[in-house]
Amino acid sequence: MRSRVEGLLRVVAFGALGALLIAGERPSGSGQQASGSGQLREWSTASAPERVHVTLDSGSNAVTTAWLGALTDAGTEVGWRAPGAAPVAVVADPVADPAGATRVLVASPDGAWIHLGDAWGALDSLRASGGGGRFIIASAPRFVVARSGALTAASAVRDSLSLGRIMIVGHAGWESKFVAAALEERGWRADLRMALSPRGDVLQGSSALDTATHAAVIVLDSSAAPRAPSIARFVAQGGGLIMTPAAMAVPAFAALSPGPAAALLPAVEPFDTAFAGPRQSLALSPLRPRADAVALEGRGARVAVAARRAGQGRVAVVGYEDTWRWRLAGAGDAPEAHRAWWSGIVASVAHAAASAVPVLAPANEAPMATLVGRLGRASDPEPGAARPRSWEPVLCALLLVALLAEWTSRRLRGRA
Repeated sequence: MRSRVEGLLRVVAFGALGALLIAGERPSGSGQQASGSGQLREWSTASAPERVHVTLDSGSNAVTTAWLGALTDAGTEVGWRAPGAAPVAVVADPVADPAGATRVLVASPDGAWIHLGDAWGALDSLRASGGGGRFIIASAPRFVVARSGALTAASAVRDSLSLGRIMIVGHAGWESKFVAAALEERGWRADLRMALSPRGDVLQGSSALDTATHAAVIVLDSSAAPRAPSIARFVAQGGGLIMTPAAMAVPAFAALSPGPAAALLPAVEPFDTAFAGPRQSLALSPLRPRADAVALEGRGARVAVAARRAGQGRVAVVGYEDTWRWRLAGAGDAPEAHRAWWSGIVASVAHAAASAVPVLAPANEAPMATLVGRLGRASDPEPGAARPRSWEPVLCALLLVALLAEWTSRRLRGRA
């Protein structure tokens, strides 16, 4: 009987040893760790891990997130972390400018560096402040990426804009002449309504005003009073309006404005051609924006340009007077800077018809939000690279007990 028990113990020991050897040849259910996404293919094809933990770097993208999400759906417990990552988000839109430009808005914690690029390489960089950063790219990339820390956000430009004409209304003079010249040189098609004398006006282009044909109206003074009802309808339908404090003498325009203007501050004489900010020399009527208005530009503590929504359109007020002096008296590239500045003001309010364009690459505009939504909150990896199966310790204990019991029985009855 004793000999039979010893034989049974030997069979149990060899059985436990065989089970452990077979288990070692099967795909491990242990937790695995990796940096980046280099092991994604192996985890999806050659092995079947129960748990994985990845450390994401700046090369991680929307494909990586989708792949990790697919592993989660397949039953793998996925953990992740991104050391030094900032919750970055990016969106890119075309600017309503005939010269072509792209506006890129990036959200990132204050103080974090934002590096902007496209398919061809780096474009620009800045340190985030006020919740992020704003870029104006002179080119028109179809795809941009913004990297902040270990995560990279990507946005595709999804629209193409069709720009209408602009209408300029004011007295015939230096300001009207050079505002029209600057915008036409930039590529805008302009219709002019310039009051010259009681006997007639200087007219150019169509007098009809509609969002189907026009993007914005520029009102330089109160001579536009007879056109105020049609301009107000144009704005209510989605058109853009830019005006000066002199135009707000017309009640209809004052009702649309972002806020009243204070007393005029005289121009600096002589005009400072060498000053880094040439508009500092211009006369200015500081604006007092309403609660629903946004300051677009300031001069010190004073608001120089403000805007607001009115109906479906947008209205901006330029507090500067005689901006033509900047074009004529400024140094270096003053004419080009004058053109770009006026076109930027128009672009901020212009109505533009948008048409969808094909997206060339997958975009992940908010990678941190996508990761948390798909995989849960970030976590640190658990100590140790593996977690044994729950039944493996039982087999090991059974193997040891069986061998020890057989050996003890054989020693007690004097067998080697």
